[in-house]
Amino acid sequence: MNKSPERILFPKDLIYWEDFVWLVVHLRIPFRHRSTGIDCITGGLMGSKLSSGMHFWPIVLRDEHWKFINDHLESLPYLEYPISSKVAKEFIDQFVMLKDSPDWVPSLLTHANLLFDTEKRNVAFESEKNELKKLMSSGDVFLVDSQGMKCENLSLGVFLSNREAIRLLERKGLLDRALMVGCDWTAFTCGSEVNTPEKTAGKYHGLSHELLKIGVAEYRCRLTLSALQALTTHSEASGSGQDLKETVARSRSVDKNDWSGSLREFNPDMTDKSHGVAQTSSSLSESNSKDIESSDTARGDDEGSELKYCSDDHSGDKPDSTVPTPKWIGTKTVLEMLQVSRATVYSYMNSTSRSYDPTFPTPHKVHSENKWNESDIVD
Repeated sequence: MNKSPERILFPKDLIYWEDFVWLVVHLRIPFRHRSTGIDCITGGLMGSKLSSGMHFWPIVLRDEHWKFINDHLESLPYLEYPISSKVAKEFIDQFVMLKDSPDWVPSLLTHANLLFDTEKRNVAFESEKNELKKLMSSGDVFLVDSQGMKCENLSLGVFLSNREAIRLLERKGLLDRALMVGCDWTAFTCGSEVNTPEKTAGKYHGLSHELLKIGVAEYRCRLTLSALQALTTHSEASGSGQDLKETVARSRSVDKNDWSGSLREFNPDMTDKSHGVAQTSSSLSESNSKDIESSDTARGDDEGSELKYCSDDHSGDKPDSTVPTPKWIGTKTVLEMLQVSRATVYSYMNSTSRSYDPTFPTPHKVHSENKWNESDIVD
């Protein structure tokens, strides 16, 4: 036999009025110290260039903003509070490089947000308490003592009946939310907002000094150029990167917002994602490319966005012009060429799989996506 809502939430007949008020407050402003995923995003920040420099302002995210975040969340670093500075920066950098990414960035949950939540709950408690007093005075709600006698004031030893509590929750539009919490609501209202191991800086958590200085659009260009530099270095190491190097160098002489136009000369497949084709420095290091300096170490340097190539005893040597320019292809193209499934390709690269093939080409991470040298797949 199914239990009634009042028995699900309030097994006891009487609920202390203060406990009930705190339940209402926490249903409206729940604890966020165990937030994950999209719940770790609190809004957005947009930069504006003023005469005094670049300034960032909070923006309220609309439905289409949240949809964009939700559609790409799986391809971004996993968020779990507390969010370390490293994960926060990786998340922001990869968000900036998404295909069709906007010129705003998400603001991430910080310790300051939890403290602000606590302040809001204290204010909300007083507001809910005063509302309960008004309902008592008007006769819209009845509170009783432990003997069931009607009380006129809120004080120690004053209770609501479980039916009255259910009626009030329904009136406030909180009944369904309360039923989801169930009879554990007493623990729910006593959630522990523990101090984070790393006190996050506030609303700019995850935003590098360079991004704050130059804005989202320019920062995206610098990340792209840095990623292309590393890709060029990797190609040069295999003796086939001169054409890419020259293409990137030419791209520096044009408007940085139109860098993709120059890259089409090198490989049309690389520019099918507009400004989101290149990987960030963190993903490049995972694909065995040489590490590139972080944007923070280059802040304030007017040459920070330029590509610098290492010179050594062989810097004057040019690769054989007969060496073909590598063409990077995605997983879908590889599957079509080999006429196999995605699972089969992954089994070729999995050393624990029966289908493991140590000679199968290793992909490179390009903006969180696997890319192969087409000639390697043909071979």
